[in-house]
Amino acid sequence: VLGVFGGFVVLVDKGFSSFKTQFETNSNSILVMPSIFHNGRFTEHEIIETYFVASIRIHIKRVFARLKTYGILNKITMN
Repeated sequence: VLGVFGGFVVLVDKGFSSFKTQFETNSNSILVMPSIFHNGRFTEHEIIETYFVASIRIHIKRVFARLKTYGILNKITMN
């Protein structure tokens, strides 16, 4: 569904590598935390990238927590 449109930026976990190749074909972007398994140390670029992704990710987690705490999705009815 998301692959139909272009220009999306999506935050995904590290396990979505197959989704990444399919999604980026329509001028979309994917934000993924860099893996530390390549050599055990981050480069300066990877540190900046990790900080950027983490600063976005915390806001998304807060929204999910509020949805769960206040039961917002339970109050939506489908007509």
